[in-house]
Amino acid sequence: MDRSIILAGLNPSQLTGVEIGPLHRPFVRRVDGEIIYVDYTDRPTLVEKYRNDPNVNVAEIVDVDAIWGRNTLADAVKHRKVDYIVASHVIEHVPDLVTWLGELRSILKDSGTVRLAVPDRRFTFDFLRQETRLSDVLTAFLCRARLPQTHEILDHHLNVASVDCGRAWDGALDLANLKPHRSVSEALRVARDALEQGTYYDSHCWVFTPRSFATLFLALAESGLIDFACERFEDTQKYTLEFFVGLRPSKDKVEIIESWKRVQSMARELPVDAFEVTERERREREDIISAQEKSLNQQAQALREVSEELRVTRHQLAEARVAITHGESAQIRVAEMEHSNSWRVTAPLRSVVTMARRWSR
Repeated sequence: MDRSIILAGLNPSQLTGVEIGPLHRPFVRRVDGEIIYVDYTDRPTLVEKYRNDPNVNVAEIVDVDAIWGRNTLADAVKHRKVDYIVASHVIEHVPDLVTWLGELRSILKDSGTVRLAVPDRRFTFDFLRQETRLSDVLTAFLCRARLPQTHEILDHHLNVASVDCGRAWDGALDLANLKPHRSVSEALRVARDALEQGTYYDSHCWVFTPRSFATLFLALAESGLIDFACERFEDTQKYTLEFFVGLRPSKDKVEIIESWKRVQSMARELPVDAFEVTERERREREDIISAQEKSLNQQAQALREVSEELRVTRHQLAEARVAITHGESAQIRVAEMEHSNSWRVTAPLRSVVTMARRWSR
């Protein structure tokens, strides 16, 4: 996600913030301002985990300031209050969504904000999975889960598949050959180890589209389980795989509910190819464009005609100025002649000429 979107309206140099799961590409760098990096484990463990991952530059993995695992977030950050929290592609990993949101609120100032970048199932490796149900979220909440639950681990490992984001947007995925990464036996092995040994396996516990996210949060708001209103929402843009949500603390249940209703109405619940233009829409757009072009051409012709009229007028004005100038010069010459000695001397002769002209008519 574009850094300018997730940090819009924030000035990290004047604020104290928390970034959860920054790994090797934090949105807020230490030179930007006071920032606390939070993750589920320390840097050496993260380096070892991602050592062979071509998508992660292990040399750039940040030093983790606070480890948040079985402890609370407030304990992890030593009960400091912060101005903002940033979490990109984190919320889908948390074992207990409701408690996680509550812990965010516990360290956030009343004037604070939470900025979330969330993957859209339709364009990620979660493509084959179903969106998260309210019952699953409530089950994790009742269990106070601190690790991914067995069914979440199984669902993740049984259904994760490689998906090309661009082809997903274009509706060009080869669904027949879209196969999960792991076999049933591999998924069982991982889930059994997590269940019996308590081993942590990083999984997408929750799966969202923008509309399902808003619907889920609306249900949580109506149940009084969250105290965050949505202050900003950016839907998934074409050829990208994530959407953006900005949360603001609120004690007004009605305000919270209404905010999620607005997001629900704004979020596009559309199939992968929904942004393709239908034939009817194409013709309508062509008609509109044609009408606009015709109007522009008419306006251009009218401007050309006005321009020609102005040119002619300017030419006529120039000629008039010349004529006026010549006329003024002639009047001056006549006046000079009338007051000259030669004019007075030739006066009798001019009288004779005038009378002769009259007789000759």
